[in-house]
Amino acid sequence: MVSCSPESTADPAQKNLTTFDLTGGKDVTRPISIVLEGMDNRDGSGGTTSGEMTHLGKFHGTVAPGSFEDAGNGSFIFTSLSDDTTVAANGDVLFSRSLLVFVFISQTQATYSGTITFVGGTGRFEGATGSMQIDNGVYNIIGIDDLGGPMGEYSHKGAGTITY
Repeated sequence: MVSCSPESTADPAQKNLTTFDLTGGKDVTRPISIVLEGMDNRDGSGGTTSGEMTHLGKFHGTVAPGSFEDAGNGSFIFTSLSDDTTVAANGDVLFSRSLLVFVFISQTQATYSGTITFVGGTGRFEGATGSMQIDNGVYNIIGIDDLGGPMGEYSHKGAGTITY
């Protein structure tokens, strides 16, 4: 813009137009659901997953190693020791932590339920919060891992809310 007037044409109420705000507005809480299948890693260091989740589309991910605490009566409490990762179809990553209760119904099969809590991510999931309830998960032992522990396959569905 060119002006012949000595007066400034800038509106003092305007922001500096060379900078801009990338906050994208307020976070929104949305329903979320998942259908997941996974398998423990042979080296005993967690597992790999795939499936479909609202807001992520088809995904793949990793389950972090966790601790198992004997809760008695054939049940165990699994707690994530670090973040699980779920990679969305577009490459954004959602981080979560699990607290699940496994109840063995036979020598090689357990059911599980519990909560997966969202703890941030990358891209649109940066700062994400919320949780999903997991019910009727199934864990089948298919062998022994390299550390001598059980190695299994698992699947579950879940639903909850996510805020991002």
